[in-house]
Amino acid sequence: GDASSPANQYGSGAAEAWEQGYTGSDSIYVGIIDEGMQVAHPDLNANVWVNPFEIAGNGIDDDGNGYRDDINGWDFANGNASVYDGSPSNTSIDAHGTHVGGTIGGVGGNGIGVAGVNWNVTMISAKFLGTRGGSISNAVLALNYLVDLKIRHGLNIVASSNSWGGGGYSQAMLDSINASGNANMLFIAAAGNSGTNNDTTASYPSNYQCTNGGTRGWDCVVAVAATDSAGGIASFSQYGAATVDIGAPGVGVWSSVPQGSYASYNGTSMATPHVSGAVALCASIDPSLSAPKLRDILTAAAAPTTSLAGKTVTGGRLDMGAMVSRCAAVAVPVTGSVTDLTATAASSTSVNLTWTDGASDESLFEIQSAVSTSGVCGAWSLAGQGGANTTSSTVTGLAASTTYCFRVRAGNGYIGGTFTAWSNEASATTQTPPPPGAFNKTSPANNATGISRSSAKLSWGASSGATKYEYCYDTTNDNACSNWVSTGTARSVTLRNLGSLTMYYWHVRASNAAGGETYSNGNTFWSFRTRT
Repeated sequence: GDASSPANQYGSGAAEAWEQGYTGSDSIYVGIIDEGMQVAHPDLNANVWVNPFEIAGNGIDDDGNGYRDDINGWDFANGNASVYDGSPSNTSIDAHGTHVGGTIGGVGGNGIGVAGVNWNVTMISAKFLGTRGGSISNAVLALNYLVDLKIRHGLNIVASSNSWGGGGYSQAMLDSINASGNANMLFIAAAGNSGTNNDTTASYPSNYQCTNGGTRGWDCVVAVAATDSAGGIASFSQYGAATVDIGAPGVGVWSSVPQGSYASYNGTSMATPHVSGAVALCASIDPSLSAPKLRDILTAAAAPTTSLAGKTVTGGRLDMGAMVSRCAAVAVPVTGSVTDLTATAASSTSVNLTWTDGASDESLFEIQSAVSTSGVCGAWSLAGQGGANTTSSTVTGLAASTTYCFRVRAGNGYIGGTFTAWSNEASATTQTPPPPGAFNKTSPANNATGISRSSAKLSWGASSGATKYEYCYDTTNDNACSNWVSTGTARSVTLRNLGSLTMYYWHVRASNAAGGETYSNGNTFWSFRTRT
């Protein structure tokens, strides 16, 4: 951090917390949903969970959770109790999970290797990634395993650390994440490493909203972007003003790897355990802190960072030096009120809010929205949050041509914090975007590319304002098509299982939230013939 020695203002600030005497507690638990980790690593072993409810090696499910001999956790990828499958001859196995574990809880003060964010913590391995990757169904089992440990055995598991992505949307995964939120756990997730905007192209699991359909009042998912040592957002890091919460160090991160060694890795996978560890350190200062309080403290303490402005919800990065005082703080009642709320549509998906801050002793402002039908506000849900003394905010991720109600209140996110009454309600109707612009096929002449006897690749140019593309193809040149298939925002598709030596006619259309459609090349079909 900026006040540690050595100093770097763009670090995590962990050293500033340590210098104040905060180094963690083994009564605080973090579940690592990832690869496994080397339990015997000299910098991890003291902080790896040992199940006190299970008798090692007797082949009996002593704790009745359905998993026999789960001493340090469970390997859901291979269906056994061994959370580490590496060897001296293959150190790549479980390297990723071991690296994550070192950042969360590498033993500090032992004169070797690295120090994790917590020098003392208890880490439970919920391995679901193996040598062939992993499945969403096993990720669900891994998270359910942690929730069960917390509910049935009372382990203070404050968070699961999720340095993984892929697999698309899964209702089962969302249900499991919501269950973890109900159990007072945060789900810390990597934003992803494709350099894309998660507001426009969802990336799971970080894009899940753990709000029980908007009824919880807070979101248990914390999505994390990666920053470098100069405070810039990493070139590979995914981002999102409405969907990625905070940045943390993710470039050139040294941590533990198998066989007692250490290595430098890059990725939002490395940023995520910094945040998971920070939440655990905060909880060690006051174990009574609830998951929403931990989340509020994390985001309220975020250090404003130019590279993250408009790229994350907080516009800032992890600052553990600023966090720890909030973790120990006792709130004073918030007084005053929030008045003069106004709402103005800024685009088809966003609304600008302004208000008068008449509150005192607040640490945050909470913004709620609801869809308005015939002038009546529907169910309210959390739409955003601002720091102390905030007087404006932009709510994003809204539906086009839709009227929304908004309200704001000031509050204190510390222990025993209070909120003011809600402000006046204000409404605005999001704009209707223009229909998508014209576009043309990009492959030469009237031919597709990569044509074989049974496949062909279709590609097309961009349509301005389009949020969805669809294609269809047929063997009849009648300019009629009914089998439209969406590609989302992708502008190419490979057709497979085609008939050989057959003429195909294809078409593309673009659409957006306005409901308008634009057809490719003036509504003319293109064609190609497969080979023999």
